[in-house]
Amino acid sequence: VIWRRSLACATVMHGLSEFTNIPRDDAFLYGLLHDIGNIVVLRIVQEQACVGGDELTFEEFEYLCSECHQEFGELIAEAWKLPADLKSLITSHHEYPADDDPKQVERLQLLLADGITSLLGYAPVEPFNLLEWRVTKALELPQRANFTAFLERLPEQVEDVVGSA
Repeated sequence: VIWRRSLACATVMHGLSEFTNIPRDDAFLYGLLHDIGNIVVLRIVQEQACVGGDELTFEEFEYLCSECHQEFGELIAEAWKLPADLKSLITSHHEYPADDDPKQVERLQLLLADGITSLLGYAPVEPFNLLEWRVTKALELPQRANFTAFLERLPEQVEDVVGSA
C-alpha cells in the first residue's frame, strides 16, 4: 500500500509539473519520498506485532501514519543526508504554505498531488471539489483548458505506472 501510494503520488507530481516550473524529475522524487516516514511507522507496527502486541487494523495504521510520518520522515532525511530543500518538503508538506515560503509551489503541488491520489483511491478518500479547492486555485489551474484534459488522462496513466510496479 505504501509503495503503490508513493508511486501514484510521484506519477501525479510528475504530470503536474507540466503546469509549474518544477523540473519533472524533481517533482517525481518529491512525490515518491514526501511520505517516507510511513516506512518507519510500518516497521514499528510490525515489531510490536512480533513481540506479542496486538495487530493494528488498517485504519489504525493509517491514523498512525497521518500523525507521525512527517517527524519520522525528518529522521530518515537526516540519516540519508538529503538536501535541505527535500528534507523541508518531507518534514512539512501538509500545511498550506505561506506567501513568502521559498518552496510554496512545491508544497502546493504536493498538497494537490496528495488530494488527487486520494480521489484516485490510492489513499484514504476525502471527497472534495478539486477545481474549487484553494490549492488548485492558488496554482491557477482551474482556468487552464489543458488541466481538465490532464485530469481525464491521469487515472489511466497512474494505473499504468502503479500496475506495472
